[in-house]
Amino acid sequence: MEKIEFADLVRRFREVVPDADVLIGRCDDELRREIERWPAGETDLYTFLSKVVMYPVVLPALSADDFDADSVYPCFAFIEGLAQNDNSYILGAVYYEVYEQFLDDIVVLERALDCCLPVTRSGLMDMLTEQYPATLAKLRRP
Repeated sequence: MEKIEFADLVRRFREVVPDADVLIGRCDDELRREIERWPAGETDLYTFLSKVVMYPVVLPALSADDFDADSVYPCFAFIEGLAQNDNSYILGAVYYEVYEQFLDDIVVLERALDCCLPVTRSGLMDMLTEQYPATLAKLRRP
């Protein structure tokens, strides 16, 4: 996955995630309008990741009893493109709205690590090593 620039975020999301338009369509009217105006709209990346990617798709999939890694691969590919960026705003959004969301459940965290592509996995492991060593120690296989 190549680096995703801020201005291209919604377009790239639609290219990478097969159900992107369905996910955007499920947003409330105001958020959906702002996403359609990207990057000129008022919606920020933190909100986009939270309300379009993580809470409706990634977290439920990772916590499902019938977990299927293939079902979340496109979202992880999208996140990988963001994680390759050197923009501190984008990296902050990935840190807080993606990596930190995996911390509430060790099973979710382990599944997330299994699904991560190289740059995302490295970023998540760095976060665990530097900020959450006790959580890292709980992993069955880092």
